[in-house]
Amino acid sequence: MLGRDFKTWGSIILNLCLDARHSEALSLFHHCLKGYEAFKPDHGVLAAILKSCSALLAPKLGRTLHSYVVKQGHASCQVTNKGLLNMYAKCGMLDDCLKLFDQLSHRDPVVWNIVLSGFSGSYKCDADVMRVFRMMHSSGEAMPNSVTIATVLPVCARLGDLDAGKCVHGYVIKSGFEQDTLGGNALVSMYAKCGVVSCDAYAVFDSIVHKDVVSWNAMIAGLAENGLVEDAFLLFSSMVKGPTRPNYATIANILPVCALFDKSVAYCYGRQIHSYVLQWPELLANVSVNNALISFYLKVGLMREAEALFWTMDARDLVSWNAIIADIHQMVNG
Repeated sequence: MLGRDFKTWGSIILNLCLDARHSEALSLFHHCLKGYEAFKPDHGVLAAILKSCSALLAPKLGRTLHSYVVKQGHASCQVTNKGLLNMYAKCGMLDDCLKLFDQLSHRDPVVWNIVLSGFSGSYKCDADVMRVFRMMHSSGEAMPNSVTIATVLPVCARLGDLDAGKCVHGYVIKSGFEQDTLGGNALVSMYAKCGVVSCDAYAVFDSIVHKDVVSWNAMIAGLAENGLVEDAFLLFSSMVKGPTRPNYATIANILPVCALFDKSVAYCYGRQIHSYVLQWPELLANVSVNNALISFYLKVGLMREAEALFWTMDARDLVSWNAIIADIHQMVNG
């Protein structure tokens, strides 16, 4: 062991947390606390350990750490409090999260976003998300930023509340970050899920200055989900010709679109996409991409191609096996 060089121990714990070796970090932290009364971790180590609790979904340990934080006089530390808030939010302990939030004297956008994210992630507190967002907007304590917008808009979409989504969009315009990639992507997705894809969603997509792969995927998926399959494929074709390279999600979104065309057209488009996949090893090795290709071939009645692809896969998951078993079942009972 390292003797009583507590500073070094703290550094090791921090590095373990950063490397996502959370169980090891918690184990060493516990060993130091239990074995050496003189071990007094600073706010940086405490915040890192709280992240490990969040990652491992260990709320009981997190609550014990909260008591320790208070006893050690770190209750007013912003860094530690944000770690505690995040831990409670990620572990679904929303009452504790809100209680701590109400106790804080200084609440910056990060603090508000942690609480919003916690409620949003529960999928049962959508009304609370909108309530907290309105509080944030009206309090004047902290101005909503692009992270706030990206957290709130999916809730508007889940509620099917287009009016609320448009109000958020209005705030985005007034705040001057309409062209922001993160907020723009969330707006595209919200409008698409609310069924106004051709005008509103596309207008936002077009206004995003620095479109990333998420921007393209949101727009392609939005068009496909709203039955605009030709537009979706045209947009995908435009994407392939540009600087933004499709990823596994793009392929998974576009292949079901191809299957909706007439069989001869579908086969032609599907083969083009398969050829594109073969050019990129990271796509070729992706299980989701291969599953999407197998599903496509089965939908257009090309069983041999689907089976050949299945047996060449380096890794298969439950989706892969279910697809091919369903194919065999259909042949036996067809």
